[in-house]
Amino acid sequence: MAFRRLPEKVAQLALKVSLTHALHGPSDYFYHYYTLHLHPCSFFQIFSHVQQLSGTMAEKLQADAQDVTNRQPATDNISLRDIRNSMKRDPEGHGISALGFDGVLRTFDAERNVLDAVGLNPAQIREYYDGLPMPERFLAADGRNVSRKDMFSPNLEDIPRKPTEEDKARTRAYNEELKRRGVSCCVADKSADDDEPVSNRT
Repeated sequence: MAFRRLPEKVAQLALKVSLTHALHGPSDYFYHYYTLHLHPCSFFQIFSHVQQLSGTMAEKLQADAQDVTNRQPATDNISLRDIRNSMKRDPEGHGISALGFDGVLRTFDAERNVLDAVGLNPAQIREYYDGLPMPERFLAADGRNVSRKDMFSPNLEDIPRKPTEEDKARTRAYNEELKRRGVSCCVADKSADDDEPVSNRT
């Protein structure tokens, strides 16, 4: 017998039950409701479908937790300097690296696509701000708890803004002034590869 499309109310209840089943096991309410209202064949088809949904959800939750666990020991005992040196960067030298409010250090290309990401522990985050005042939001940050998906798909607030033409012109003018004064040091264009604390962005 083909599995027929469920009425909307029945489908909504089945979804709620699938969540309950995933967290607490089979629901007696689900069993009694459907044995009273549905043909036995339909009941067992729906219950089998719910079991498959709950199994898939449980497997995904377990996989996400294992993914975080597997990453934690990898960088916990590595210095921030070594982490930075090991990260992928824009081969053209037009990228930038930045520490997000979620505690993840990321490298971006010029278009702000994520090239690499490493979740920092609290000690490494403090090392990142060594000698500088650390924003309050970083006090509770721990990048090791961020899933791989979120590491490479950050929130907008964790992505450095691209420099505007006005920013570039201001940097060029400043460098020209330094050169005119005979100062060899100059300010790098923000499209060049460097580190930028997230709190300095506008």
